[in-house]
Amino acid sequence: MNKTNESTLFFEELKKLRISQDIELIEISNRTKINLEYLELIEKGDFDFLPYIYIRLFLKAYCLEIGSDINDCLNNLDKTMNITTHIKKEEPKVNITQSSTSNSISQINFKNLQFSNFNKKNLSNLLFLLLIVFFGIWIARNISKNNINNNTNENSILENEIPSESSLYKPNRINDSFLTSNYIQSNNISILDLNSPFELSLKSSENIITELTIDYTNDQLLTLLNDDNEIVKPFDQNFFLRLEKTKGIEIKINNKLIDIVKSNNPKDLIYNAISKELIIVTYLKR
Repeated sequence: MNKTNESTLFFEELKKLRISQDIELIEISNRTKINLEYLELIEKGDFDFLPYIYIRLFLKAYCLEIGSDINDCLNNLDKTMNITTHIKKEEPKVNITQSSTSNSISQINFKNLQFSNFNKKNLSNLLFLLLIVFFGIWIARNISKNNINNNTNENSILENEIPSESSLYKPNRINDSFLTSNYIQSNNISILDLNSPFELSLKSSENIITELTIDYTNDQLLTLLNDDNEIVKPFDQNFFLRLEKTKGIEIKINNKLIDIVKSNNPKDLIYNAISKELIIVTYLKR
């Protein structure tokens, strides 16, 4: 595992902070239900034991337990794991149009033609050349006309065959680096005393990109929440929910309506059934 000089020791600082507050790792493990071995690996700086997304979730929960700054820790994690974004460059497309074809044909240098000693053979060659020129122009015009007709037909087909927007839409994750760069984080922790079995339900009158992880498992849901679909998910211990915005949304845990400020800003909700803590992270624009 490669590490940068700026962030090599950040996990050691987290361990020192935990120890200074007399918090045992087993306590964090019991409250968050994160495997004790995973927490020990985090404090050793070994982040290869699970996929990146779950390392981030575990680190978030760990930081919340010891009162460390989440954004700083996640930024240091990205530096440590050398997380970068690659941009795919598209090759430029070349379109053959009537004007380009006609220009190429018009660039024939007629000055090079010799009209001295003009005879039938020269006349035949000249007529043949003119025939090629007119034939080229005719082809160019037909290509242009066919392109216009094809585009019209394709648009007509697409209008008739394209499904609804919600069925085609593939939402993108709202990543932490975007939130850190554009928003200021505000945390609110409340106690929500509920009894098992636990169930989270979401519905919305507006389109909202929703990311949900249940019990720190592989059951990660990334979808577009709207009038057409309602999310109902049971969970045993905890969930992590990230919302693109909260305007128009209704959130219930065990049919208990969660009171949140409705806005167009992103928001995280983290509930731990063991500690009964509901953490609401609001992102305010800088």
